[in-house]
Amino acid sequence: MERFRWQDGSKLDAQARSTDSSGMSSLVVAYSEFVANFCRLLLCMVLCLQRSAWNLESVG
Repeated sequence: MERFRWQDGSKLDAQARSTDSSGMSSLVVAYSEFVANFCRLLLCMVLCLQRSAWNLESVG
């Protein structure tokens, strides 16, 4: 968690490159954030599709 305190991006990159474990952890964090955003988007799409399907059923 220490490398996240640094404001300097070059230091952050150097630390991430020097140790594989920190690089992997940052990759995992980025991947988990991507998956969370993707799931949220998917859920919104499913809800919108369900709502439109319900509207079509109620109209028909």
